[in-house]
Amino acid sequence: MWSAEKRNFQRPPLLAMTLVRKVMDVSSISVEELCRRIYAGVLLNDKLMFWVDPDCGQNCFLLLAKSIHGIDENGGNWTWIDEKENCYDGEVSVQVAETASVRWPELSATFKTIMLSPKTEYKVEFVMKLRIDSGRSHGRLNLSLSLPDGTRLERTQGLQDWQKGIWIYVLVGTFVTTPKNVGEITTNCTLSDGRTNELLVKGIVLQPPIGLPTYY
Repeated sequence: MWSAEKRNFQRPPLLAMTLVRKVMDVSSISVEELCRRIYAGVLLNDKLMFWVDPDCGQNCFLLLAKSIHGIDENGGNWTWIDEKENCYDGEVSVQVAETASVRWPELSATFKTIMLSPKTEYKVEFVMKLRIDSGRSHGRLNLSLSLPDGTRLERTQGLQDWQKGIWIYVLVGTFVTTPKNVGEITTNCTLSDGRTNELLVKGIVLQPPIGLPTYY
């Protein structure tokens, strides 16, 4: 957890302060408390969580499952499960999606890069989990990331080596927030040759390439 004493009350970027002020009344708290909340994480709504990485000072986002196209529009194929997520005031409940049928739609999401820190390398990752009672999976995820400059990144990720019951950060691709990449990014995911009723989806993370390990 971020320490105000350690950081000497270093202020997060102006955009971070503006985002948090839009979703909560901060008139009665100190600047130090506002900074602590931003570094610890703020649930902006039921589709988006935001924080600033305390080591690099860059904006980070978790697009929750409810923001992913292909889940919300196909509610009959999914079951919603409450999951605890850490934020500034302890833990909050967010909803993760569990596949409830054999049909796996294409999952996709868009995000405006203007919300990210400029001149920063970001990685885009799906956050998924194999059910603890699932069998050995031989499926693979087909992942893609389309950038405003016209670049399209593609890769596949097998599920056979995943540890069951823990959240896995699955790399889609990386990019740098240059002027050419101002606009919307689009990320997509489909599943091939696997049982669809064994996967849970928490969301999509956009953050600098530090922190938790990623499955490449």
